[in-house]
Amino acid sequence: MKFTSLAGKEYSIDIRPSKWKRKEVGEGRGLFQSDVGGILAREYNGDYILEEFTLPGEGLYLDFFLPIARVAVEVQGQQHYKYCLLYTSPSPRD
Repeated sequence: MKFTSLAGKEYSIDIRPSKWKRKEVGEGRGLFQSDVGGILAREYNGDYILEEFTLPGEGLYLDFFLPIARVAVEVQGQQHYKYCLLYTSPSPRD
């Protein structure tokens, strides 16, 4: 698949599901992201779902990217708006 970055550079990406294994809870994703992945799998049955897809040349990633449907999903878990020890490194003051 051809992918054009935000800077306009074109990349060739292997979108085969074998290259983008779905993660389980505890493998770098939480229950909420797992639930969203399940909903996407049901709604887009048979479509490729790439999880934690790195945007080539951008240094960013999407929680889910469905290249055939041209859908990108970012899951905003509680760590985005509330203190969560799991997602926090120790402060220099500690």
